[in-house]
Amino acid sequence: MTAVTAHRRTARACTIGAGGIATTGTYLTVMLTPGPGLWLAAGLTTYVTVLLAWCAHRARTTHHREVEEADWEQRHERDQAPDSLTPCCLLAEHSRGAAHSHRCTDVEHRIPARLNRPWSS
Repeated sequence: MTAVTAHRRTARACTIGAGGIATTGTYLTVMLTPGPGLWLAAGLTTYVTVLLAWCAHRARTTHHREVEEADWEQRHERDQAPDSLTPCCLLAEHSRGAAHSHRCTDVEHRIPARLNRPWSS
């Protein structure tokens, strides 16, 4: 059974929204008489469809990364010495290796636990 994360639900919602808006755009283009408003509606629905499809892709990618990290964490807790993921963590990818998060899969760079800071909220 595949884990359901918030990112997977977001990806599904964006995919359904993109399909609905693409259908609406097609309907507007085919059924309505040509006019200046038609091109605006067609352009706007195309833009929103592409935007929602991109959001669905990003959410799906993040979902797969979270599932891989959870699987890595379980294997690490069972002392199976799994290889680190590539990239080791998303923070390292965006900082070009200068910083690592608490979910880092590279054992040498991993922060052992979240720090308890009484001054933070």
